[in-house]
Amino acid sequence: MADFSQSQPQTQSQPIRQFFRELVPATDTLLWYFGGLVLFFFGVMLLSGLLMLFHYQPSAAPTTAPDGTPLLLARITDTTTWLGVEYLPGQLVPVRADSSGGNADFPTPLRSAAEVVCDSATGRPVHPSAAWVSIEHVVMRQTEFGSLVRSVHAWGAQLLVASLLIWFGGLAWQGAWRKPNSAVWSSGLLLILLVLASAWTGSVLPWDRLGYAAAWVGSSLPEQGIPVVGEPLAQAMRGGKEVGGGALTRMAAAHTALLPIALVLVLIFHASWWRRGVVSGNRGYDPSKPFSAAAVLAAGCGLLLVIYPFIASPFNPASPFFLLPLLLLPVCAAQLLNRLAGGAAVSVTSSQASSDGLYRQLVCWLLVAGALLTLAIAAPWTRGEGGFPIDLTQSQLAATQLRPEWYLLGFYQLLEWCSASVAMAFLLSVLLFLSLLPLADRPASAAKGRGAIRWMVYALFLLFLFLTLWGYMEVGG
Repeated sequence: MADFSQSQPQTQSQPIRQFFRELVPATDTLLWYFGGLVLFFFGVMLLSGLLMLFHYQPSAAPTTAPDGTPLLLARITDTTTWLGVEYLPGQLVPVRADSSGGNADFPTPLRSAAEVVCDSATGRPVHPSAAWVSIEHVVMRQTEFGSLVRSVHAWGAQLLVASLLIWFGGLAWQGAWRKPNSAVWSSGLLLILLVLASAWTGSVLPWDRLGYAAAWVGSSLPEQGIPVVGEPLAQAMRGGKEVGGGALTRMAAAHTALLPIALVLVLIFHASWWRRGVVSGNRGYDPSKPFSAAAVLAAGCGLLLVIYPFIASPFNPASPFFLLPLLLLPVCAAQLLNRLAGGAAVSVTSSQASSDGLYRQLVCWLLVAGALLTLAIAAPWTRGEGGFPIDLTQSQLAATQLRPEWYLLGFYQLLEWCSASVAMAFLLSVLLFLSLLPLADRPASAAKGRGAIRWMVYALFLLFLFLTLWGYMEVGG
């Protein structure tokens, strides 16, 4: 009788071993690290978002206490402690309304340390929505480590967009739209659109001033800039002609279900091509040359992180001049540490390189996780004036003049310079051009035309940087 005790386990484990051997391409470029960070930050988003989802209520209706008593919004005027939580002046809290519904029934610790917030237009007390209370009060103050989880989620989203833009910019620099890299290029472009859509829908969920403005502006763009189908598309996004509870429900469904599923599928496809090492530049690494441009870049990022808080007035940790060096520094440090600890040069086809590549990514993830946690603890996430809740019991509110996140400032600045229809036409033309680049690939004989296409791509990225910087300067940094 044949003995399968030796051959059977090897046969069953061969596909698994092959997968892990090809999990990470054998390379050590800075671009390669940012590709891994996209996956890392997406995992952080999923985990932290899932933890907050247990407490979130996607409702724009005014919230009430468990016994049905309406809740009003109060502002802390003096430092006090309530239910084991310390509140500082300026913070907003929901409190019970009295029997008349027009005044607050303050608990004892807040009677001399808080005041009711009234709407500036009507003079009536503000009734916060269930969505706002579930995030700003339940998650941020009543849940153990809730403030840390939300800060990690918010700052992680900022760093995810930055990593993805750097990763895709590197693909453009390498001309990755050409075969056999066209699948990486196309899926990367789709990945950017999905991440930006997720960031936009996520900004709506707290249902505060910034969230309402994001929903109003974002849903108005198709209506103003796309003929024929623009208006039905805008109404489908809002759940009607006006921005209200229907818009919040749709944004919550997209952010918590539809977009994560789409992102997982696109990431699997994108990573399956990326891990094959087909992108130009994946040619292995040589640890015998540990000092490279990463050393100079790390020194520059460290210097900028030190001096920026002193030259910025006021200091804003959400500034790209702070976030990008904070992201680049641990990445450069990971590359230097890995090269200093490396041995002999390893070929891209070596199984040792594949397992070692995973280790190198883990070192980078560990350093970046430390930077993310430090940022979340030292600078808990806040939306400033944009975090003031929307009171839908009052008259229809106009979109507030609040600026978006830094990575959307380029398009916002474009809207300042031209009409929505022109801005949307330009944006759709750029997306169409980038998506059709793989079809424009020519044989080597057409090198001149391919060079012109590459410079057109470079020009688009420079235009994006220019508009973003201009928009950032317009808001005063």
